Amino acid sequence: MAERERFPEDWNPVDAGYITGMPMDDGRYWCLLLLTFGRLRIVIAEDQFSAGEHWCYEDNAAAMLSYFAGSDVPPVGWKRHMLPDGMFERR
Repeated sequence: MAERERFPEDWNPVDAGYITGMPMDDGRYWCLLLLTFGRLRIVIAEDQFSAGEHWCYEDNAAAMLSYFAGSDVPPVGWKRHMLPDGMFERR
């Protein structure tokens, strides 16, 4: 079975449903997702099909500040964080 491509060269996070996204140094994507009721979530897209670790916000300004600080800065101001193992941390 052939290994699937993480992100095709022409992959666009907006076409995948994200508001925006930027590539991370490790090959994943740092994305911003609009949720129901207008709330925002920062998502690490693991590949073109899989969202991984993410941070849910009630304060969209905090989400925007954390998103644009970049993937090298730990997000702050979130209400729920899904850890890489699938467990949740809440504030």
